[in-house]
Amino acid sequence: MLLLHVLFHTATATLTTVNFANHSNFCAAHSLVLVLYSASWCSYSERLLPTLGQAAELLAAAPSGVAIAQSTDARLAEAAGADAVPALRLHRAPCRPEESEAYDGPLEAASLAAYLHREARPAAPLAVSTAEAASSPAVARAGARRSVSGVHSATSSPTLASAAMPPHVRR
Repeated sequence: MLLLHVLFHTATATLTTVNFANHSNFCAAHSLVLVLYSASWCSYSERLLPTLGQAAELLAAAPSGVAIAQSTDARLAEAAGADAVPALRLHRAPCRPEESEAYDGPLEAASLAAYLHREARPAAPLAVSTAEAASSPAVARAGARRSVSGVHSATSSPTLASAAMPPHVRR
């Protein structure tokens, strides 16, 4: 149901805007923050906003201490090492801008949410429905990555695990 909501929802969640003044307070409430450093004139930045909004909605449905924000603050971007726009940077607790790292994970909303959730809490995989896994192989791989090693744990989902395996390995 949540997947259908995301697929057919025309408006996306509004991302929190962070700047140099409020960055520390915002980050203190989260273990992991993905920040889109953007500019209003940048069409690439504008194209990322709906996907990031959808990922934020998915993360809100499964609270994990992860947030997605945006910033047009040049001072914060410089401190974080974002030397071009758009730039996606991960800020891990305690979220010092100078310790941020470039984000090079998936850019599809469900895959991005699963990736961020996993990065924030490696021991607590994001629950992904069979429908979501079928519609997004990247989510299936992200959700089952640790359990697909030849031996499945008792808590792993056989559906997700088999979806993440190459066809010649599935049973």
